[in-house]
Amino acid sequence: MSEYREAMNIAETARLIRMSRSRFNQLLGTVFPLPKRDEHGRPYFDREQQMQIVEIRRTNKGMNGKPMLFRATGSRTSLPAKPRGKPASAPKQDHTELLNAVRGLGLQKANRKDIEQCIATLYPDGQLPTDQGVLITQVFLSIKSRFSPDSGER
Repeated sequence: MSEYREAMNIAETARLIRMSRSRFNQLLGTVFPLPKRDEHGRPYFDREQQMQIVEIRRTNKGMNGKPMLFRATGSRTSLPAKPRGKPASAPKQDHTELLNAVRGLGLQKANRKDIEQCIATLYPDGQLPTDQGVLITQVFLSIKSRFSPDSGER
C-alpha cells in the first residue's frame, strides 16, 4: 500500500487502504484503532497506527482479534455504464463532391440516397479509400449496375 507519514487524517488513511471513508468510520474502535486527537481536537493517525491499519487490512484480522472480510480492491471489472437515451449515430458525411462526380460521368439519376447505399454496401466498416479516384470509380460502377435495364430497378 502507500507511504506512511507522521500524521494522517481519517480520509487519507481510508484511501491508504482503499476503503471508503464511511465504511472506515464504521469500523473504527472495533476492527481499526480509534484515531488520536491533536490540540484542536482533530482526529489523526500516527505512523504506528497507520502501519497497524495496513496490517489489519492485509491480514483480515481486526484489532479485536476477529476475522474481518473486506471488499476486493483494485481495478473494477464491471463494464462501463451504457449511455441512456438514443444511441449516438455516426455523423452523416457530406458526399456532395462524390455525387457531382458520378453525375458528371453520366448518371444524372443518381441521388444522395444512392451514394449512401453504395458506400454502406461497398464499405460496411466505414473506411473509405483515401484515393478519391478509386472511390468514385467503385461507386459509379455500383450505381450504374443498379440503373442497368436488366437489374429491375428504376
